[in-house]
Amino acid sequence: MFEWRYGMGMGRVEGYLEKTKHLVHISGGITRVKQHLTHTGGQVTGCPNVTVDIQKRVMASMKKKDRINIENKRNIQILRSSTVDLSDEVEDEEFDVQEVSVKRNVSKKKKFVGSSNDKISTWVYSVHLPFNVVRDKSFQDMIYSIEEYGRGMPAPSYHNIRVTLMKKCLEHTRKFVDSFCSHCEEYRCSIMSNFWTDGKGRCLINFLVSCPLGTIFLKSIDASEHVKNAQLIVEMINEVIKDVGDENIVQFITDNGSNFKAAGKILEEQHPKLFWTPCATHCVNLMIRDIGEKIPKIKTALTDARAIVVYIYNHGRILNLMSKLTKNKELHRQDLNLYIDSIGQFGSLAALRARTKVAPSTLAEAGGNRRTKKKAAARNGGDDEMWCGTKE
Repeated sequence: MFEWRYGMGMGRVEGYLEKTKHLVHISGGITRVKQHLTHTGGQVTGCPNVTVDIQKRVMASMKKKDRINIENKRNIQILRSSTVDLSDEVEDEEFDVQEVSVKRNVSKKKKFVGSSNDKISTWVYSVHLPFNVVRDKSFQDMIYSIEEYGRGMPAPSYHNIRVTLMKKCLEHTRKFVDSFCSHCEEYRCSIMSNFWTDGKGRCLINFLVSCPLGTIFLKSIDASEHVKNAQLIVEMINEVIKDVGDENIVQFITDNGSNFKAAGKILEEQHPKLFWTPCATHCVNLMIRDIGEKIPKIKTALTDARAIVVYIYNHGRILNLMSKLTKNKELHRQDLNLYIDSIGQFGSLAALRARTKVAPSTLAEAGGNRRTKKKAAARNGGDDEMWCGTKE
């Protein structure tokens, strides 16, 4: 640089200016040397020995430097503006590429989803799973967990499903039940119990625990070899009370059977804080039964409706005819011993009658031979008085 003719650089931050008779030490860079020579700037003293000629040359050099800096800044701005336009074009091109890439990814995902659904449905059909399994939350959770592993996840073995994972699931269920029982300490709970018979003819007793948080199944006991008297019920309920905690139970809910009534009185004596409560559904069923038994028209209609339902489902040709006429709609026939279910039979039979208007002769012809029971069922099917009873 021109100024270094008059100043000698020493390192990064030191400048020395040689004068005619003495040497002045200036700490700093070339800018401070310029300020010293031109008497500009407030951070360094002006040189008392500088000549006018040297001062003019340095000033001209500084102005030239300023012009160069201004020109450089202008060029940089022009370059930046052109770069922005270019970057916009690049961004547009990148956006187009990304859009095409997204479309390709969507197309690939649709293809993968279709292939996966085909394999899942094939598996469901091959093992005869009910279709409503796909509505279960755990089904979607299973798919998410497979996705987290990625491609190539090995399927669990038969032994893992049957033994290892079963034990793990059982332990998880026990912990859930224990956590539920801990809530009973705060909210208190009710014990519900009922008898039922499975497809193998076994008499089972279910025990459930209910609290404001919900209801869970606690356990089931096979009572086929026992007499279902009050003493047996008391023993079983005491075991449940021991598991849940006497102080956590408010009431014990059962049906209105005489054995349960007797067991309820014994339990109230043994546990002063426990109340026996009859089941509301069973009470309503008994009320409806009492009404039905006292009104002859309803009693007759109920008997005829049961006979028709049994007749239809015991004969394949009649059942096939009903399926065609009702478009595969089923009759309500959960439990012929409950009057509430019998009312459901009335409704489904009335709907069947309204849709089909099947003549008695058609039922008799579909029934094959002319046995008395079939004739009676067919005759009842065409009895207007019976259908009026079902509507009532």
